[in-house]
Amino acid sequence: MLFAWIIATRWNFYSLVDIAWAYGIGLIALIYGSIGEGALSRRGLLAVLAVLWSVRLGTHLLLRLKEDFPKEDRRYTKIKNSWGTSAKKNFFWFFQLQAVSQPILCIPLALAAVSASPLNVFDFLAVVICLIGVVGESTSDSQLKRFRADPKNSGQVCNVGFWRFSRHPNYFFEWIIWCGFACLGLSSSWGLISVFSPILMFFLLNFVTGIPPAEAQSLLSKGELYRQYQSQTSRFFLWFSKGVKA
Repeated sequence: MLFAWIIATRWNFYSLVDIAWAYGIGLIALIYGSIGEGALSRRGLLAVLAVLWSVRLGTHLLLRLKEDFPKEDRRYTKIKNSWGTSAKKNFFWFFQLQAVSQPILCIPLALAAVSASPLNVFDFLAVVICLIGVVGESTSDSQLKRFRADPKNSGQVCNVGFWRFSRHPNYFFEWIIWCGFACLGLSSSWGLISVFSPILMFFLLNFVTGIPPAEAQSLLSKGELYRQYQSQTSRFFLWFSKGVKA
């Protein structure tokens, strides 16, 4: 994250933090899978699942931001403007805060890497849950990208596919993935600590870095259309909207 901050300051492009964070989780998983003293099968499993998620999300963000470069993500434009001349210094600490969050969120992977027990039902559940999350998140991202690419949808609110049942299906499936990672850690004697990771991720997505800034920007750019979408559509979990019959 320090290296990412150095590059970000040279390019004046602090949106890089999201890409570095996603790829960094995959790197941590590879390290845990390599040096852990637990069952080799579980260490391989945690590395594969976490790297699959990391590469998918990191590359999605990389390609999206590459299209907009050097224009910042709107969230970081707002932060940069509010910090003014202190932006460079404050972003240093912001990047380091992201660095601290990585090993904390990866506690389930660390526990899985030291668990000597053979693969069990928790590991099977982890595979199923993580795959559901990865497929759901990538599908949500693709649906939003296709919607935005259609000129007819300019200024409109995306309410197709998963976006018809949740205002933030990408964040919901992101959280699902972390629930899957937590299942990997349950085989450890300290496994219950793993549930802290999806709880923290749920808090961050719903109240800090995810939904609040995204909705604030949507209200600013789409106004009453987005307010109507809010009144009809579930905030986070997938559920039938008021305009959709079950």
